[in-house]
Amino acid sequence: MINYWPTASGEPPPDMPHCGYDGSLCDHTKHIVLGAGLVIALVSIPLGYYLYRRGKEKQLYDMTWRIPRESVRLLDAAFGLKMLENENLNKFYGICFNQHNELLILWVLIARGSLEDILFNEEMKLSRNFQVSFAKDVVKGLLYLHTSAVQYHGLLCLQNCLVDSSWTIKLTNFCTEIIVAEKLARNEIKEMHKDVDDDIEFANGSRSNCVAFVLNFFALKQIKL
Repeated sequence: MINYWPTASGEPPPDMPHCGYDGSLCDHTKHIVLGAGLVIALVSIPLGYYLYRRGKEKQLYDMTWRIPRESVRLLDAAFGLKMLENENLNKFYGICFNQHNELLILWVLIARGSLEDILFNEEMKLSRNFQVSFAKDVVKGLLYLHTSAVQYHGLLCLQNCLVDSSWTIKLTNFCTEIIVAEKLARNEIKEMHKDVDDDIEFANGSRSNCVAFVLNFFALKQIKL
């Protein structure tokens, strides 16, 4: 009888399987190694990616310029400053504590410098028109502050009048004493510099702004062109 058995050759199957009845006659080392390698790859690739991400995140966390998220807290005064938008006010970014637990108040960097740097630079001669323009910019910035929720500057001086790339005055460091006062009230500032009086009081209100502006305007008038 031909092709009776349903095998490729039509012959009956052997009496014993190729690898024996228990598979001991075949070498399965290659299959075991391939299977183990596949399992190791499936485990090590995600694990390696996870460890790589953790390492990169740690590098970012250790950078001195980075502000840790847990150090950032929203204050009422800080939120009010964030809402101020005027061409004669410097942009307020926020507050945080650095790695040395020092309070940092962040503003936009104005590279040209302060009005004091410009006016007392002997190598830079400005016309009277510049001085008049500077005074007008200061007045416009103060008027905006007086009609806003913050109501006053508090630290008006030549150092806090910044000059941007288009020679426009931008007032900065306004109402920072409110932020410090809130931090003190919440007991978040544990220690102050030895040169700072514990009973120090900041001059606030529109009247103090007017006095400070008169002094700054007098300084402008005294500059020799």
